[in-house]
Amino acid sequence: MKRSGTINTIHELAAQGKSIRAIARIVGIARNTVRRYLRGKPEAVPRPKRPSVLDPYKAQIRRWMQEDHLYNCETMVERLHEQGYRGNGTILRAFVHPLRPRNVGHPPVIRYETKPGAQMQYAITSRKDKIASSTALRRSWAPRACALSPLSNAVIPPR
Repeated sequence: MKRSGTINTIHELAAQGKSIRAIARIVGIARNTVRRYLRGKPEAVPRPKRPSVLDPYKAQIRRWMQEDHLYNCETMVERLHEQGYRGNGTILRAFVHPLRPRNVGHPPVIRYETKPGAQMQYAITSRKDKIASSTALRRSWAPRACALSPLSNAVIPPR
């Protein structure tokens, strides 16, 4: 649809007696478009919605979510394929997403940031030691030297 200024220009040029071809050349649109606006463009009618492959299974999916508290789309796709569903998981995830309960009561993770050089990171390491022909797993605390990226506070482990 053209802007109202373009439509008004088309009508003004037509009132001045310009031909459809001249109006199309001046405005820079096709002649048929000029004809359509001079006749009075009918209101656009919304197209009817196409049926989805998922439509026959939507009631079953809602039932699983309410009764079984099943929100895992991979499991739903497997169950739906057993019932004859031929679609994929993308359509199912788009349908299930607004129906899922919100994560109410889960506080966001609070990041703990320190200035460069203010603390050291420790990591638990596992190593195998050979002790008298048997392999034993020993856990130990090992300091890990870290460098901070100059552009951000991201920790970059040494290589």
